Amino acid sequence: MPFHGPVHHSLIPFAVLTAYRNSGGDIDLPLSMKRAHKRGSVIPAGACGHWGACGAALGCGIAFSIITGDGPLAGEVWRKNQTMVSRCLEEIAGYGGPICCKRDAYLAIPVAAEFFREYLGVEMDIPEKIKCHISDRNSTCLKEACPFNPGHKV
Repeated sequence: MPFHGPVHHSLIPFAVLTAYRNSGGDIDLPLSMKRAHKRGSVIPAGACGHWGACGAALGCGIAFSIITGDGPLAGEVWRKNQTMVSRCLEEIAGYGGPICCKRDAYLAIPVAAEFFREYLGVEMDIPEKIKCHISDRNSTCLKEACPFNPGHKV
């Protein structure tokens, strides 16, 4: 599994959709995964730097849109999805660059899970403490500044 890259743009919604379903959410998981892959696979590598929107946050938005049936012409649910993605982006932006798809996934998914609890009433289990075990092999790791690095300084 690569440290970075567009594979994460589908993996994030896969993880969120699976957690949602495993937490009692009512979705057709195989169909939802197909939709997530179709949507996530078109987000290019480097969207975070070239478009200004991280694929981890967009992946959470993909999952939300599949679950809620959101689309470009939806009303209130469209606003909710934009709000959730913006919260994910704000959390990711708080740590700055350079790119780390794993860090950004670890940051975005709990934000999305909280939003799903608030808006959809489904509570997903999120580990209390997430530790990264690949930071020593990741040349763009923030090291001690990353909240998931084993050597993180609070």
